[in-house]
Amino acid sequence: MKRSPQTSLKASFAILQIIFALVLSKEVLAQKTTRINTTSLCKAVESDINNTRKHQLFIDASWGKDTDLINQYNMWVNKYPRSPIVPLMIGKHLGGKGEPESIPFLIKAVKLDASLDTAWYLVAKVSQNAGNDSIAVEYISKAGSLKPDKELYALQKVLIKSANSPEIFEEEAFKFIRKFPSTESAVFLLQKLAQKEDNLTIKISYYEILNSMFKDEAGSALEEYFELLLDTLPGKAFELATEKYIHLKTNHGIWGERRRIAEAFAKVRDLEKRFQYAEAITLLNGLELGHYPEKFEIIKQKLIVCKSKILDADGQTQPAYESLCSLYATSPGYSLRTKLFYYGYKIGKDTITVMKEINQMRRQTSIEASDQSFTELSSSKALKISDLRGRMILLSHWFPGCYPCIAEFPFFEYSLKKLDRDQIVYLGVNGEIKQDDLVLPLIHKRNYSFTPLITPKKYEGNLKPYGFPTNFLIDQDGKIILKNFRVDNRNKDMLELLVSELITYYNK
Repeated sequence: MKRSPQTSLKASFAILQIIFALVLSKEVLAQKTTRINTTSLCKAVESDINNTRKHQLFIDASWGKDTDLINQYNMWVNKYPRSPIVPLMIGKHLGGKGEPESIPFLIKAVKLDASLDTAWYLVAKVSQNAGNDSIAVEYISKAGSLKPDKELYALQKVLIKSANSPEIFEEEAFKFIRKFPSTESAVFLLQKLAQKEDNLTIKISYYEILNSMFKDEAGSALEEYFELLLDTLPGKAFELATEKYIHLKTNHGIWGERRRIAEAFAKVRDLEKRFQYAEAITLLNGLELGHYPEKFEIIKQKLIVCKSKILDADGQTQPAYESLCSLYATSPGYSLRTKLFYYGYKIGKDTITVMKEINQMRRQTSIEASDQSFTELSSSKALKISDLRGRMILLSHWFPGCYPCIAEFPFFEYSLKKLDRDQIVYLGVNGEIKQDDLVLPLIHKRNYSFTPLITPKKYEGNLKPYGFPTNFLIDQDGKIILKNFRVDNRNKDMLELLVSELITYYNK
């Protein structure tokens, strides 16, 4: 018997109602079970108030409900005023996430028991996030005095002490390395020393020390060393890649790719010395960068520069100029600009013409930025991207507990000090709402110049962060010129050049 369409529709609707009721009842049951679990765990904590395991079970069961947790622990702090475990456990939970609400609990814990090194460490970390470096040094020193052989505390002390005094970083780093010579933290500090060094000979020395002391653990530091050697000493780059390809237990595949690339660069160098430019160009044209594009971005740039140099030497200056234009448009640098102007001069283009073409290329590849609404943290004033038309925008998504974010800020400040600040607006969006209270103290203590913004409840469009940090450069017409870029010692002039050129040649 055939059903009518109305009968089928009613039957389908009835089935959907049943499914919805089942889902709803399951959710209600889950909520009731959670309430029962937290209630029983709460009673378990009170039955043995200094049992850290019971506290942790209760905190884990209450995950995502920090307001309720804080209220409960405030009640317990008052009820059990002589227990350091009560404020310690909630302080550890909040401090591990960098939340300022942790500090009163952690201070209470160490007043009751000054031997709680974890509490001293966490209050130092949160204080540092707020820019209170002197207080942070005091607290991390107390943690270190309790556990002098704890690597983590010693490393944190180096980072905190040198945060506002970079001139003492080398001395503090070497103190640490002498005490903890065979650790990942020693690798980290040696890598930072190499990154900060401008002198090529000294920089190479640092990387050589890293390679000799930490053959298997140096990781990204040796990747940077390989990139440094590739266009300066390609034979040495090949030697390094071969050594890692043979000895490393992991990542030997990617080092095999680097070995192949270094071999090609070394051969090109030899062909160039013999004026065999056509053969060198053929070799470079056939060089594939393998299956690791995200790892080879710097190598890709070096390949473009190398190929442009050979093309120019072979009398093909026009294609050399064009390939360098494409690279400079997104990754400018002073050395690269000198080469670009030289190639431009050889084909009859003055510097103004070259820069006009570069900026035209930038704007052709740009996309309209969403007119996202934000709120200023200090004034609660509403701010939209469209309000800033006519000025450039550097928009950075960050949060106080994000070490890569904080490490990048000095390079932004370095560039912005060289620019006309009436022409560019610097905005910083805190991505951790619970760390909003740390933002203004941090800005004041570290002399950061961005306008702090609160994370919007909803992102609409293309200015949403992909992670932290996430950076956008938006031009005077509201177009995204560059996104997802990072700035460090290797490309510290990039931002200054991009912004100054876009300002200088705007509408020209």
